[in-house]
Amino acid sequence: MVWGAFCAAMRVRLVFLNGQMTLTEMIKKVYQPGLLPFIAWMEKAPWICFHHRLLLMENKAPIHMAQASTDWQNQHKIQKPDGPADSPNLNPIENIWKTMKNQKSKLYQPQTVDKLQHAIIEEPLYSWAEAN
Repeated sequence: MVWGAFCAAMRVRLVFLNGQMTLTEMIKKVYQPGLLPFIAWMEKAPWICFHHRLLLMENKAPIHMAQASTDWQNQHKIQKPDGPADSPNLNPIENIWKTMKNQKSKLYQPQTVDKLQHAIIEEPLYSWAEAN
């Protein structure tokens, strides 16, 4: 599993995760090291992201829908939109994932997790480093 976030001018460092995790692990491995610094950066430079407020778009996985997750997000003033987060029309990162997946699958099929992570981050054609 891969977690990422972006705004008009910035992308976070991708977080690679192994299998399912608890909410505590999600907070420790994703939200605290990835999401909170991203939010802090946006608050310091709101003009770069066009003064838009942050909306955290997540799919409807149980870990995202748990009351403890909502409580943590409320504590950190993180807002989530109403609606189907899996829809590519409403969740822009789904379009990025799809484009990356299509481009990568045309090139080759990585045989190890390390090679897959390298391809996602740095391989040419379309990578997270080039995502717009």
